[in-house]
Amino acid sequence: MGTGVMAVRSAKYRCGLILSVFFVLVLCEVALGVGVQPLAVDFDLRPGQSARFTLRLTPTGEEELIHLSIYRPVQLPTGSFAFEQGDPESFPASRWVKLPSQPLRVAGNQPSEIEVQVSVPFGVSGSHVLIIMVEPQPVGGLPPGGLRIRYAVRVVIRVPGPADLPRANLDFLRLEQDEAGDPVFVAQVSNPSSQDYPATVELTIRDENHRLVERLALRTLVGHQNNEDATRIYPGAKVLYTGSPRRPLAPGTYHLRALLQYAERGQGVINQSINIQYDDSDLSQQAVAGQYITLDREAIEARLRPRQRQMEPLTITNLSPRPLYAQVKLESLPEGGPLSVADFVTVYGPELLPLRSTHPNRIVLSIQIPPNAVFGHYRGVAKVIVYTDQTLTEVLEEQRIPIEVFVGHETAN
Repeated sequence: MGTGVMAVRSAKYRCGLILSVFFVLVLCEVALGVGVQPLAVDFDLRPGQSARFTLRLTPTGEEELIHLSIYRPVQLPTGSFAFEQGDPESFPASRWVKLPSQPLRVAGNQPSEIEVQVSVPFGVSGSHVLIIMVEPQPVGGLPPGGLRIRYAVRVVIRVPGPADLPRANLDFLRLEQDEAGDPVFVAQVSNPSSQDYPATVELTIRDENHRLVERLALRTLVGHQNNEDATRIYPGAKVLYTGSPRRPLAPGTYHLRALLQYAERGQGVINQSINIQYDDSDLSQQAVAGQYITLDREAIEARLRPRQRQMEPLTITNLSPRPLYAQVKLESLPEGGPLSVADFVTVYGPELLPLRSTHPNRIVLSIQIPPNAVFGHYRGVAKVIVYTDQTLTEVLEEQRIPIEVFVGHETAN
């Protein structure tokens, strides 16, 4: 188990292309070009075996030339892909696919088919991914302001081999900042094996007393976009999984456990303790509402007649791993009316409310309308002030709850 002070660092994760199923690359603003199906083909072949598949082209109404080429997909840290021209010397799998002579002339009034053959040589194993780039172009060339579309057809060839098992590494777990400055956990998963597989990462956060704070599914950028926990990782790739805590983490010590699950039964674990601290440059984070406590009410409203009463409970939950204390003070707003809200709102509970670590506590606001109250709309604020201890010398956080009271026969329940 590692320990240390985890600084909040800046990191940017940029969007790439979506998933590893198919890609359509658009290079201008107006769409021209045939449609292509399928956009993903998977084969399970043994060394020396061959297979064929057919690309079906949908006509557009005019004759076109079709150019086919092989590209090598490179999986990015986001989980998406970039493309490189398939050089046979550095990318031997590009020799496994036999394409027809180039270019192909496709009629504009009827569907066309392109036969593609895949042949696996002897002495290879593992997962091999390549892209057949389909580039249609009108016979007379593109018109001014026209568009060139390329269809990327993904081909995955899986070849079994002796003792060729999927392996994964959970390289690191860090706390950083996203582009908005909010905290985000980042874990890197690398695939040193020759197999591809889906992988998930779950993060468990516990406080210094090992009480559960949060359980969080980390996702790749592609996973966030598609609302999926699992991302398929291809051989040689290093992919980042990220996730933001749903509630703020107050300064203190936390115990983290990142669990990687991949393929059918593969697992990896990182156990790590961190100490979250804020220096002077991070004081703005301490001022953010919800850093140390949460409230179960955003506002309080009452519609009453004179002599009526309404009870409003308020629950305050301590998010931090240490005990805190809270006070609730009432303030009236100048535009409230001839009488102050504070004149008929009473706080029931201790003057200094103790808040156990990661536990809630409750006070009650009683709204009692006096018999001589003037009809109207009254406004005020319940201010919740959080202190480190009973000396009340250090204020950690303040939150304000608007109070609105409507007094009069026409507003009665």
